[in-house]
Amino acid sequence: MLPDQFDEFYEHYKMIKNECPEKNMWIVKPACGARGKGIYVTSDIDDIDEGKSNVVSRYISNPLLINGFKFDLRIYV
Repeated sequence: MLPDQFDEFYEHYKMIKNECPEKNMWIVKPACGARGKGIYVTSDIDDIDEGKSNVVSRYISNPLLINGFKFDLRIYV
């Protein structure tokens, strides 16, 4: 969660970039977004605005699919 955890993200980014650069893809989502608006995938940390409230996750290039479609699970407590 940026900007609070940017330092942790940066360290992880550098580690993956050095060890396995072809897997250094990140999906960036606005923290308060909906319906896929503002989501983008990048491999360049300079494309990510560290001052904005975003959720950054490693992009999974070969995800688990159900009937050929991506899916997500949402749990509300």
